[in-house]
Amino acid sequence: MAARLGKAAATADSVTERRIKPILECLDQGLVTEALKQANQLLKKNEGMLSAKILKGLALSRLERAAEAHAIIKEVVAEQPTTLGEISLLTALCQDADAMDDLTTAIEAAVARDPNNEEYHEHLFISYAKRGERKRQQQEAMALYKLSKHTVHHLWAIVSMYLQADEAPEGDASSRMLLTLAERLLEKAGQEHKLDTLEALQLYFMVLEKQQKYADCLKLLDDDAACRFQAGKPLVTLRSDIYRLKLKFLQPMRQWQDINALATAMIKADPDNWDAYQAYFDSVEHIIASNDAPCGERRVPGDYSKSLDDVRAFIASTQAMKQTDRLGAEQNAQLRGPYLARLEVVKRLAKSDPSGSLEKEAVPHLLDYFGRFGTKGCCFYDMKPYMALVPPSQRLQLVKEMREVVANSGADAKKTLQQYVCVEQLRRSLGVHDDPSSNLPEIADEIIVRYRESLPLGKDLKHSEIQYADPYAILAAHVLVDLFVRTGVRSHLFKAIVLLERASESSAHNMQLRILLVKLYSAIGAVGPALDAWQKLDVKQIQHDSLSYIFADFEMTLGSYESAEEQLHSAKRFFASARRDMPGYLSDAYKYGSFGKVKEFTLFQNKLQRSLQNAWVNTQQLFLRVLHQVKHVKDCKELLDLRSVPTPAMLDNLSDHRDFFVMDCFDHHSRDLSAVHKAYLTSTRVQWLRFRTTSLRALHAVLHSHKAEEFAALRKELAETHAEGVKALLESDAAVPDFPFIFGIAYPRGSMFALYHKFGYLRALDLTLELVSAAAAVAESKPKGSDLQTASAALREQAGRVVGVLKESLQLILAQPLSDTGALTTTILESIHFWIETAAFVSLGLRAVIPSEPAPESKPARQLHAALTGVGHGAYEELAALSAQLRAKLSEPIPAVQLDGSALNLENVEATAERVAARLHKGYATSYESFCVVLTSLEAGLSKA
Repeated sequence: MAARLGKAAATADSVTERRIKPILECLDQGLVTEALKQANQLLKKNEGMLSAKILKGLALSRLERAAEAHAIIKEVVAEQPTTLGEISLLTALCQDADAMDDLTTAIEAAVARDPNNEEYHEHLFISYAKRGERKRQQQEAMALYKLSKHTVHHLWAIVSMYLQADEAPEGDASSRMLLTLAERLLEKAGQEHKLDTLEALQLYFMVLEKQQKYADCLKLLDDDAACRFQAGKPLVTLRSDIYRLKLKFLQPMRQWQDINALATAMIKADPDNWDAYQAYFDSVEHIIASNDAPCGERRVPGDYSKSLDDVRAFIASTQAMKQTDRLGAEQNAQLRGPYLARLEVVKRLAKSDPSGSLEKEAVPHLLDYFGRFGTKGCCFYDMKPYMALVPPSQRLQLVKEMREVVANSGADAKKTLQQYVCVEQLRRSLGVHDDPSSNLPEIADEIIVRYRESLPLGKDLKHSEIQYADPYAILAAHVLVDLFVRTGVRSHLFKAIVLLERASESSAHNMQLRILLVKLYSAIGAVGPALDAWQKLDVKQIQHDSLSYIFADFEMTLGSYESAEEQLHSAKRFFASARRDMPGYLSDAYKYGSFGKVKEFTLFQNKLQRSLQNAWVNTQQLFLRVLHQVKHVKDCKELLDLRSVPTPAMLDNLSDHRDFFVMDCFDHHSRDLSAVHKAYLTSTRVQWLRFRTTSLRALHAVLHSHKAEEFAALRKELAETHAEGVKALLESDAAVPDFPFIFGIAYPRGSMFALYHKFGYLRALDLTLELVSAAAAVAESKPKGSDLQTASAALREQAGRVVGVLKESLQLILAQPLSDTGALTTTILESIHFWIETAAFVSLGLRAVIPSEPAPESKPARQLHAALTGVGHGAYEELAALSAQLRAKLSEPIPAVQLDGSALNLENVEATAERVAARLHKGYATSYESFCVVLTSLEAGLSKA
């Protein structure tokens, strides 16, 4: 943004630039309050100075005073900026304040005043592009080209046509016409030698690809090689780029012989090119399956592999190949690609071997690969996809032989350590730890001993470097988690936590240690220590979309309300910032002719707009606001702004960008997260979000509406959504609601519907809506005498049922071991959170029953007022008593956590265990204190009412 403001200032006249420069410097340095102060001072001296007024608006926008910033934008647009400097500054303001409509209005007025000004037209085109108005940006680009005759403006019009077609519904007739027109314009530009940049050629490829004219793409590449577009030199010069593009166009054509011949050439040029190997094996599978059936006219000269023997011969020949650098000099480093390719042959083509001998080669090849590359950190990840080829009867023998390879390798201590680490990782990947007969305590102790013995090797490492022995600590933690899952004994989890904390003291920057600690602390409900570990990960920018779920899924429900507010605000600020900044990146892409980037930025913008995590953040933030303001009905009404909450239609189009594989996982392939599992995780999260947004809309209706039909519709929607969520849980064997060990510790937690269903919170919401709706009906019908008595009695009974449900759920909560720090779980703490949240909802519903206006003078109306007030106050007292009962229980002292780290036999581990125990105790106490604060606020609101 600083660069953009600098450009804007550069377009202002020298006097104006001198006057606004101090304000710009303050904004660039983040001194927003000072910038606002200076802008106000400048406006006092020069009241009509638009540049100063715009910068004041920008300062207000960055101070999150949106209403004032938008008011200034309206004023500036009405005054019609006349200089490029003012328009550039207004662009920065409107982009920051998300007011692109106003910017377009101002630029359209400027173009109308001076229709021959190219720069005004460029600003208008960019404005349309930022708003996604493809038709208007195309028209503006054509008008600009007629005015300037610049090729880049002509290409702007073509890329606008392409984007219209790309964003049109599939099969739309207009998109075919637009693409045909764009192709003809590009063809003509090529004939006139105007396609003289690589980006212009890329646009040509994009238009042809969209029409699936892959043969034309290949011809275009040949034309470029013949220097048709640029005299004396092709636009695509690197051989690797030419190969990559040819492969890209051949693959959708399913020209398997050509693909195989091209992939063969690519492998010969770079024997470590794994993408080329994948294309080679994809094509040869089809060739063998079809008995080398012709796929059309050959476009790539050269031999190709027709049979399994050809494949084996070619892959064998790659082992003698050398990689060359850019200057053509051979490299001596041993290449992994050819040896991995041998394993890929077995994995892909074993079914094509009638003799069955190919399957038997898997174990020798794996052992050979380990012997060659076991000292590399990537060895495990290279070998893991092929561990499923090992027959169960040979797994332990393979582990034994790999250990013998290490013992006989003669490598130095650090390389030997890496080899042993790889063996242990592969041992787990083979499923040895999953065998019911395996002695997990002995395995865990063995790995911990290796960790302890390996620590001295890293004694000279810098504090910022990762210890060589860290993989042992992570592996041991995974085994201890398995022990907990198998036995239910929580001491295994505590042991894993102490081990990981001790490891992180020596390796403060190991992200994997921190992530595992966050997951384990969250699993036992210790939100304070989990927060400490999470903050050290320093999640930022796009990671809010992909990684924040790891801790954010627990933070609020475990009672860390203050930190949850901060984390949600940070995430929301990122999404808002990305939404504001992306138009600027689009603008630069157009200006510099990077048309491929135009599509990338457009797709990224759409991706963030449909982000499931963004929708989740907005929803959670509103629930948190309700808890914070539960005693102030007026504030709740104002804060419960549903504009940021996704509508039911938007929920159907959300995109899940969570990274499920950020944590190292060494599990057997049967525990890998499949596409079905990922779809399940996404669908259950969307279902839960749908339920939560419906709950917010129900609360909004309670606070703002008394329409019976609206309440009836919301009750039905809540019930249906909840039923769908519970049904999905019952139908899925993978769902384990009590702990986040759904598919293993490496993967996300499941749905919250099980807990919500168990404690009857939906029933409380439903009865509250029914009560508010019935009270509204009574208030509207204005019964008198005995009818009023009957109606008020029915309302009191309904209110009693609402409170009764909360009483039953509270009894379930109090029956749990709330004071036993050795038995506290995430489920226990989350059941308390949702009780408080539901009680807040009910309290607001009860307040809606009580008339907000003073008692009227007429006797019948006064009696009705008193009856409704009595219903609300009677339920208030019962609800306040329940809240006080829970608060009293949570206020009781909880015993200290007792941890013994001596079994780990690590240096200073007892001190680490003491620190962990203190953190756990403080974490539980902090959660309880947070719950008590909200309960106190709830009771204050009830007594005030």
